[in-house]
Amino acid sequence: MNAEKQPAVAGPVEPTVRQHTPGPWDWWMAGNGEVMLATPDRGRLYVMQPVRCGMQGGTLRFADWGGGERGRRGGVMRQAAEHCRDGVLMHPDALLIAAAPDLLAALERLLESGDVRDAADAGALKQARAAIAKAVGSAA
Repeated sequence: MNAEKQPAVAGPVEPTVRQHTPGPWDWWMAGNGEVMLATPDRGRLYVMQPVRCGMQGGTLRFADWGGGERGRRGGVMRQAAEHCRDGVLMHPDALLIAAAPDLLAALERLLESGDVRDAADAGALKQARAAIAKAVGSAA
């Protein structure tokens, strides 16, 4: 395996599904111990599900609902490999999950800087603080 850091996307690669699953998302555990990332509303749409493969391996499955907005459409859970293009996982939910640490850092930096020019948009500030609280597991 090449130890060099590869670019996330090497050229124009289209996502396998057009839009990510709209939030909110929460972890959900079934009575049998199965864990899924799903929406708490809209009929608990599954976003991501870890799946065991054999005795020592595993993979992820992501929902595939076809093109367009997901809305309330459930879709089919497909193996992560089915959403890869040129060796890169291109499902929009996977891309959003991968971007989460950068998004959290950007929001924290913005709020810490005090350079919030439009204080009239208190709703956006409240939403940013709530997103940070959710990401770090604390109360908003």
